[in-house]
Amino acid sequence: MTDESAAEGEAAEEEREVVREPSGPDIEPSQDFLREVEAATDQSLSACFQCTKCTCGCPLNEDTDIHPNRVIRLIQFGQRDEVLRSKAIWLCIGCETCTARCPNSVDIAAVMDYLRLTAVAEDVEPADAKVARFHEAFLETLRKYGRSHEI
Repeated sequence: MTDESAAEGEAAEEEREVVREPSGPDIEPSQDFLREVEAATDQSLSACFQCTKCTCGCPLNEDTDIHPNRVIRLIQFGQRDEVLRSKAIWLCIGCETCTARCPNSVDIAAVMDYLRLTAVAEDVEPADAKVARFHEAFLETLRKYGRSHEI
């Protein structure tokens, strides 16, 4: 390497702008929501180490706004509003593929059920109103007839 090319390299390095990721709002993790969900579902969400096996197996993962592992992570960080307003809790079909794939036996489908019930109880505006209406119609059918027909 010549002195001239070394000088050009140093000059180019000085001119290069340092690009950093934009910093979001500071997140202060709150254990309240995590404890609430763990107590209500009898699941240890603290055991989730974000391996993403649940998300990789989810048949609806491409259609949701938040993947299943991310829902658990948001719960761990106490992001109640973001989770309850998400489209993901309404699109979960309860197939339990995520639960079957979890190495720590976290029943993610049960957690999604609890989140839907909580969102309804707290009158949280759903991200996808059509799916929420379908969910309510399905529950009403179960209340009236005790079962749901495939048709």
